[in-house]
Amino acid sequence: MWAVIIATSFMLVVGLVVDGGAKLRAGQKADQVAREAARSAAQAVSGDPILGNPGLVDNTRARNAAEEYLKTAGVPGDVVIADGEAQVTTYVSFQPVFLSAVGIGQITVKGHASAQVKRVYEGAQR
Repeated sequence: MWAVIIATSFMLVVGLVVDGGAKLRAGQKADQVAREAARSAAQAVSGDPILGNPGLVDNTRARNAAEEYLKTAGVPGDVVIADGEAQVTTYVSFQPVFLSAVGIGQITVKGHASAQVKRVYEGAQR
């Protein structure tokens, strides 16, 4: 009897460790993809800021850049571009291995990131 209790407890702990690790990895991937998509959107500037011309976020180019990054990464997400800021929310799903035996199905983890365009010259924001 005690062997059944110990074995069941052991399987639950292993399940929590394995599936908990999978959830952490899914969360890291969601955050990483959101950060990179937001970065690519924020880099979609119009003008030529390197030559001293004002560089403003082109909303259409920024949205397209972020959505293209999400598509390439194979991760669904939402993109919002407003006031020189790109906000990206991503969704990564995974199927638990051990916990699916007790009825826990697919789990979706959300990631979020934002990036702003700031013009800086010689260390000072302009």
